[in-house]
Amino acid sequence: MGAEWQVPIEVGVAERLLVGWRCLPEPVDAGPPPTVAALLVRALQKHATLTFPSALRAVGGAPLTKRWRLGRDFVWRTIDKTSVSVDEAVEGIFHGAFFDWSLQGQVVFLGAPGLPLVLDERYLELPSDPGLFADLKSAGAQGALLPGVDGAVAALYFFDTRSAETVRRALEEAAEQAGGRCVAATGGEVAAQLRG
Repeated sequence: MGAEWQVPIEVGVAERLLVGWRCLPEPVDAGPPPTVAALLVRALQKHATLTFPSALRAVGGAPLTKRWRLGRDFVWRTIDKTSVSVDEAVEGIFHGAFFDWSLQGQVVFLGAPGLPLVLDERYLELPSDPGLFADLKSAGAQGALLPGVDGAVAALYFFDTRSAETVRRALEEAAEQAGGRCVAATGGEVAAQLRG
């Protein structure tokens, strides 16, 4: 399962957790509704630093070749639960210029608190090059968060089972606190849950 969500499937070094949402009324825009985006960020920030690309160029200045260069076109921005508000984190991750979540243009790396990740531009290709997951693990990352088709689902990848379980529990608690519920499902169950 995963091809229909347009996220990497064969990731031997990581455990995958798919996160989908169903809201009433149905959202008009692609990507997660604001409540879901905040819930994801809040749950992840409890247990990891979040590192994602942030463009340096003004709107209209994206590289035509789509070959982003670290330091010239973008920087890796690392945030934790004390460095920025949840709203600022949501803005950077889900609405960042040139790294649009709904167009599957964003990548977010989970790191150990206090240990910044050293990354280069090749990690922007993680969604299309699953072989980079092993390199990411070697770089000290705890996992990654990638948008699925139309940004309407999220795929979380963890390099250890304990982290996966901890974040899953945090998502369940956050959903409950927001008045919703988080259903852990696998395989085809995810599609059935999203359809209702």
